[in-house]
Amino acid sequence: MGILTLDSIVAAVNDLPALPAVVSRVMQLTDDPNATAQDVSSVLNQDQAITARVLRLANSAYYGYTRRINTVADAIIFLGFKTIRSIVLAASVSDILNQEIEAMLWNMENCGDIRKPVPWPPA
Repeated sequence: MGILTLDSIVAAVNDLPALPAVVSRVMQLTDDPNATAQDVSSVLNQDQAITARVLRLANSAYYGYTRRINTVADAIIFLGFKTIRSIVLAASVSDILNQEIEAMLWNMENCGDIRKPVPWPPA
């Protein structure tokens, strides 16, 4: 490992995975003042995991709504664009970070035999 340079930092940032298309599109729609709940719903319905999270949150005790929310469009109207945006972004980033952590743990487990102790302070 060498000295950190601006080029090495930029290269590391470029290695970050991109957000899924559904997440990117939801971010665009929730910023658009002309977008409707139906527009966002049609995009969210393409991703079952995020759809389930949105419906689970809308029906949670946290909001205390007495009626069951069955459609994504109703959940979007109930929760609002700002909350939907937060849920979608958090779910996506959480998935990406979990994949990165799993890969890092796998590397640590499989590379443990070749690690050498580093003397400190250096001579």
